[in-house]
Parts: sequence; C-alpha cells; structure tokens
Amino acid sequence: GDGTEVSIFGIGLDDDDEICVAAVVDNIGYGHGPYDFQQEWTKATELYEPDYCAFHRFVADNIDKAMTKEKADEVTEEYWY
Repeated sequence: GDGTEVSIFGIGLDDDDEICVAAVVDNIGYGHGPYDFQQEWTKATELYEPDYCAFHRFVADNIDKAMTKEKADEVTEEYWY
C-alpha cells in the first residue's frame, strides 16, 4: 500500500494451503529500498492488491519449473541475500 513495486519470482502454498509469494522490490532508488518488502514467503492476502489471475497465469506459464519447498527456499536465498 506504500507504492512499493515488487516482482514475484515464486508462488506456492503454505502449510494452510494458502497462496504465498516470494518477491523482490523493483523500484529501488525511487524512494524505496530492498527491505521495503519482507524477504520471506508472504501470504497473498497480505499484499495490497493481490492479482490472483496473474498468480495463476504465473503458475501455468512456469509449471515445468515446479519444485519442492526445500529447493524453492534455496533459490530464494539467491534473490534475497
């Protein structure tokens, strides 16, 4: 809700089967920093305006890249840290 733009690079389900996303801040240098969005899996319901159609399209377009949560956590470290 503060104008922070993020790019989602991962979508999955948490232990409660709720949609979660992994994302990074896009507009660094325009009044936003890398820590304006948490560097952890975040429930879609916590986003300002979740776009569920885009989430489903992301999954459909990348179904061949599906992986376990453990592997996804390894990949996210490359983006976040």
